[in-house]
Amino acid sequence: MSTARTITPGEGWGSVLAYMDRGTILVLGDSGTGKTTLARWLLGQLDRGLDRVALVDCDPDQSHVGVPGCLGLALTGPWEAPAAQWFVGAKEPGARMLQTVTGVVRLAERARRRGAQAVLIDTTGLVEGPEGRTLKVQIAQATGADQVVALERQHELSPLLALLTADGREIRRTRVSKMAREATDEERRTHRRNRFAAHFQDARARFLSPRRIFRPDWVAAKAKDLEVGQVLGHLDGHGFCLGLGIVRQVHADRVEVLTAVSDVPIVRSQTGDFRLDPKELGLELELDAALQDSGLQD
Repeated sequence: MSTARTITPGEGWGSVLAYMDRGTILVLGDSGTGKTTLARWLLGQLDRGLDRVALVDCDPDQSHVGVPGCLGLALTGPWEAPAAQWFVGAKEPGARMLQTVTGVVRLAERARRRGAQAVLIDTTGLVEGPEGRTLKVQIAQATGADQVVALERQHELSPLLALLTADGREIRRTRVSKMAREATDEERRTHRRNRFAAHFQDARARFLSPRRIFRPDWVAAKAKDLEVGQVLGHLDGHGFCLGLGIVRQVHADRVEVLTAVSDVPIVRSQTGDFRLDPKELGLELELDAALQDSGLQD
């Protein structure tokens, strides 16, 4: 049984579900309000009556679908295995807004093409200020979201919800559970480290042509643009992320990366704005053996 179906619902969640059937549903709330728990509970309930439901995880820092630095799409419970990912390349939700909005749209489109009758978009806790307001409104407009579920403590989302209501969306408001709490900085670091370690557990060294590596502005990267430890997103021909890489060495004609993407063609790679230390992920003992099977990818 999906873990989403075993979650104890918070007060008022049943009334939110009672008016919900299918469509594109935006889940909003400040950090620590229990958005992800609510989204997974709603998924579990909707999954009982619909042929397929989908979750789009919009948090590149604390991702529960796939790997941090990416947005993720899950099509099956317990809503953690990614059916597709989109590389953002940043951990801060407002750092690469264009990539974030594009990624949410593309993942939601893929979910619908896979037959999802309900797509739940689990947004980040960035809800205040110009960045939070712009990001949420743009996601709602770009995805065609027709329903919004808002978790609030004291009606703090009223200004944002007023903007979303103006476009004719149905708004469902519910109070934050007394059990909800914000994760500590250490819990967040541990979560990221564990997700990265799991992603890179089967990683091997691979050589990439620098002609296939691009900066976020889609200008071809040069050697001076790359740093040891820098994270790359490896993309397929449709722009979806196949997995991450960590730059190990930079040469004039090739870039050595550590990646779990081994047997799938990498059409291009894009640079991220953060770095990872393989030693902290427990990968340093595997590198020398991995190099023996590496080949330059043109």
